[in-house]
Amino acid sequence: EEEEEVETEVKESKQPAAKKGEKEEEAKPEYGTKMHDPHKGKPEVIIDEEGRERWLCLDGKYRRGDPEAIKCAPEYFSQWLSEWVVAARVGKTKGKPQMTFLPDTPHAPGNSKGTSQRAGREIRSEDILKKHEGPDGEPIWDIIAEGIRVPDKKKKKEKTKAKSS
Repeated sequence: EEEEEVETEVKESKQPAAKKGEKEEEAKPEYGTKMHDPHKGKPEVIIDEEGRERWLCLDGKYRRGDPEAIKCAPEYFSQWLSEWVVAARVGKTKGKPQMTFLPDTPHAPGNSKGTSQRAGREIRSEDILKKHEGPDGEPIWDIIAEGIRVPDKKKKKEKTKAKSS
């Protein structure tokens, strides 16, 4: 049997010719295409009906960053971890004792004392936002849910100034 030769040549992108006195760079391989961002243009932060800030997560849900509201039971670990990631991402865990999720050791000092399955009601971005195309072709999202709003930009700037002082 003859083996078929498979071509494994890497495509090279053409680089402009080097100018006099410059070293000629090696040809660089092309990289993959940019991934589609389904959340492009969505508000990063919203204020829910209870007046609590929520942050947009990769799954399209807005979360409070409140892992301590979640009951420390194995079936709620995913919810707890998602809330913990948000809390860490926005600085809510800074300066606090280490949080843990040890359902087999219920009285562990870092365990959540919460009693809920989730931190507040579930808010999916597709349920509260409506998409339309802007004049430049970029997506624009309008809030269509009652009681949901984006934070006041002036207050956001004041918080930033207070943190840096």
